[in-house]
Amino acid sequence: MSELLTQSSFSTISSTLLQSIYGYSPQGWNDPYVVEMQEIVINLGKAALPTKYWVNMVPALVHTPDWFPGTSWKKTLLQWGKQKTRVSDGLLRWTKSRMNMGNDNVSIVASLLNSADQWGTEEKELDSIIGEVAIGLFGAGTETTADTIIIFIMAMMLFPNAQAKAQEEIDMVIGTSRLPSLADEMSLPYVGRLIQELLRWQPIAPLALPHVCTEDNQYRGYLIPKGAIVIGNIWAISRNEDVYKDPETFDPDRYLDPSVPLPPAFGWGRRKCAGLHYAEASLFIGIASILATFNITMCKNSAGDDM
Repeated sequence: MSELLTQSSFSTISSTLLQSIYGYSPQGWNDPYVVEMQEIVINLGKAALPTKYWVNMVPALVHTPDWFPGTSWKKTLLQWGKQKTRVSDGLLRWTKSRMNMGNDNVSIVASLLNSADQWGTEEKELDSIIGEVAIGLFGAGTETTADTIIIFIMAMMLFPNAQAKAQEEIDMVIGTSRLPSLADEMSLPYVGRLIQELLRWQPIAPLALPHVCTEDNQYRGYLIPKGAIVIGNIWAISRNEDVYKDPETFDPDRYLDPSVPLPPAFGWGRRKCAGLHYAEASLFIGIASILATFNITMCKNSAGDDM
């Protein structure tokens, strides 16, 4: 059941993103682009881990000869890169073909292609740039959003009072004749706080993207020299008891206190997630719709006890 739920969540998010980015509508869970995109997202996640490959920490290792012992990672990354390029080019060609046929294609890629004349860039280079932007948008928005939906379902089983309070708000504001829309977001403050607490309680990306110190820093007696790589610990930040009282408790109402900051789930600074607004909108629609249509409970055994 957990595998089915995970696949359903990923497929739903993938379908939404493929439509938004390329204008492409997948034909079910086994659609070739959905399957390969899932593989690409997983591989991108592995490749981006700072500790997965030494080259992520010591970039000069990229110049190590392929025959040198311990460089099998070069072959692996090359294969992953070829798959990413093949799939990205295929989706880009599909979008172009639809546009050339005169079909409406309301998508990010179509918008970029339509404004290509303003860029002053050769077609080959332009396609490469648009392809990288598109695959980056997809990779950043799929697994993280899908996994957050899974964590939400787990949280609602563990904290039924929070679920009931959110459902009561939805019923009072929207009623039962339609599903929530983005226009309802400001009218559902508790649902919004619930989502923020979800991002704090179980951050999907517990470590932030690596940053580099632009100058020497002193922290608790330790010198962090200029040029050093620093990886923020979002998990630890979200569990700072001086900021979040009883951090292990799932409490959406903690944000009613204006002194309690929202969790830095999307990072900070120049490397803050560029798609955070899209991600927040996707989470709101997904979570509010589930709350409006389902009651999430623990499985029961024959005696009626939680399993």
